[in-house]
Amino acid sequence: MKSPRMVSAGMFNRCALGMLLLAAGCARVEPIDRPELDSALTWNSVVADEPHSMDVDKWWQRFESPELNGLLTLALAQSPDLEEAEQRLRQAQWQLRSAGATVFPSLTLGASTRSGRSENENGNWQESESTSANVGLSYELDLWGRVAAERTAARASFAASEFDYRAARLSLTGAVANAWFEYQALLARVEIARENIALSEEVMRVVNVRYQNGAASAADVARQRTSLLSQKAQLPPLQFQAEQTRRAVAVLLGEWPQRLSLSETAFQAIAIPELAPGTPAQALYQRPDIGAAEARLQAADANVAAARRAFLPEFSLSAGISLATDGLFSLSNAEEGRNVALSLSQLLFDGGRTRAQTNVTEARRLELLAQYRQTLLTALQETDDALGQVALQRQQAVSDRAILEQAERTLRLTEVRYREGSDDLLTLIDAQRSLFQARDQLIQRRLNRLSAAVTLYQSIGG
Repeated sequence: MKSPRMVSAGMFNRCALGMLLLAAGCARVEPIDRPELDSALTWNSVVADEPHSMDVDKWWQRFESPELNGLLTLALAQSPDLEEAEQRLRQAQWQLRSAGATVFPSLTLGASTRSGRSENENGNWQESESTSANVGLSYELDLWGRVAAERTAARASFAASEFDYRAARLSLTGAVANAWFEYQALLARVEIARENIALSEEVMRVVNVRYQNGAASAADVARQRTSLLSQKAQLPPLQFQAEQTRRAVAVLLGEWPQRLSLSETAFQAIAIPELAPGTPAQALYQRPDIGAAEARLQAADANVAAARRAFLPEFSLSAGISLATDGLFSLSNAEEGRNVALSLSQLLFDGGRTRAQTNVTEARRLELLAQYRQTLLTALQETDDALGQVALQRQQAVSDRAILEQAERTLRLTEVRYREGSDDLLTLIDAQRSLFQARDQLIQRRLNRLSAAVTLYQSIGG
């Protein structure tokens, strides 16, 4: 017959084994399905027959503008927005190093010295002195992989921060390019407005001559003067918008808005690049927001694994050496002490706090999975919209050039007929207005094409 001590030991071992198996079952992390893009998926809109090579880090060079290249180099070097994103990346880097330090043991050094007096039961005072020093070493044995899972989560979080920095860089370069394009377009519109004013002044002289010769009425003179004044009134708002845009560029660059000067570039000379992004499966995974979403999902997987392993026993190893003496500020003739310990701790009850925290991490993982899927869908929509916008603006530019050619021809013919007395002034003013609008529209259309190209580059991650 077995002794009660042997029975108790056997029951304890079986219970401990059962607890370990149960905890190990709780620590398993089931794989989670990721949404994947169909390799046969194609875009609804196409802007080129085949992909064009490009430098993904310096996509703006495709616009072939030295001034734009210089501005973006300056922005990347001193923009406050990018500096802010860089500092967030550095914080993530230090957090990663902190998490990686758990692979090493912890070493501590301590020392103390004390002097005191105490009164004994006879009313006499006794003095006591002591000095001690100790060195301690501790290390957690990661038998279940909890610490390793935490390090994996930290690495994935750092990767997400790197993608966030890339997204901030892409956003900054796109904003600078668009603002600079708008500034150059406004300068071009200002020049066209001046040309329109000069044309209206020439027509004004013709009307005055006809009026003096009795071939035009005072009403004709008033109508043309009104048209001329209207043209002149459109110039100051354009000039103000140009200055406003220049100051916006300065802020993006990290420069003083009152000091930055931008040179005028021939707006028509800015190249409009053509780019086909390939298939969705090839293009979208270059986007930093998709990379960040994927990295955060990987971190969530690791966090779930670490949270579930919190139910398993924790083993830690510690060792220490100490010196102690009864002297003050002295370790001569000190007594030496040494200790080595292996400790085990198992969570039995915490009111459900650990279980609740595990459920939080699992729910967070499902939330990030939904965000990842939404990011993919949004990326597909944005890229196809950008492709469609590029194609649309290119087609509209062809129509705008044809409209401008007809408007110029109509004005020439109308001027001749007005001089000959075959057309009235209202017809001439209407022809002028059509030409002015066509010239301005062509500049705005080119701006739209440049902006659409920037949006396309951003939609495929640069």
